[in-house]
Amino acid sequence: MNSWNVLFIVVLLFIAALAATAADFVTFPGALSETKSPNGSYVVKNVPDRSLFFLRNGQKSQRPLNLPSGGLYYGESSPRQNVYDREVNILWSPDSSEFVLNDWYGSDQADAYLYRVDALAHPIDIGARLQSSMTDKIDKQCIEHGVHCFIFVSRWVGPKVVEVKIAGDYTSNVNHKEQFRQFTLYYLWDLRTKKFQRIKRESSFEIEPFGSERPRRTKG
Repeated sequence: MNSWNVLFIVVLLFIAALAATAADFVTFPGALSETKSPNGSYVVKNVPDRSLFFLRNGQKSQRPLNLPSGGLYYGESSPRQNVYDREVNILWSPDSSEFVLNDWYGSDQADAYLYRVDALAHPIDIGARLQSSMTDKIDKQCIEHGVHCFIFVSRWVGPKVVEVKIAGDYTSNVNHKEQFRQFTLYYLWDLRTKKFQRIKRESSFEIEPFGSERPRRTKG
């Protein structure tokens, strides 16, 4: 097994461990074929061909759920906007007015979208908003230089606040040798104020400036 395969497996395990901390995740495809809102009024339904639909309680008609990364299902010649490629997670807000969809559409990236039940046709790209509001230079560089970069919501921390994580790795030259470094960025997004609050950055190496690294100091 070459080093790239080993790295890919390590990254997948790393991301899976992060995602596993969110107990409210419902994953498609998975053991469940649908997820209901906390108040029982709405359902997001997954069908075997990896299509997502939205239903309101008491209504028989189901609405295709618009996915920004929607594409081809196997064997089809034209794309469908409600088809996902690999895997998605759904996290309902406590008040059932919104839900987050984490789209793990690539082996090297993922994006998160916010859907409001009264405006399903216009999902909000959480990652794009976060990146446009970032003021921390090193956080920006981690994303820009990332080999793998997964942007996802890990949990709701309140009725209108979500925790956003950006996890991945990047290459860096250390003593003239290319090495891979993992990082995780933590932010809170307040949907009422539309503002992001930076919480912390985790990395085994300090990155200051980018590409010039030194081992993180440890106490003791």
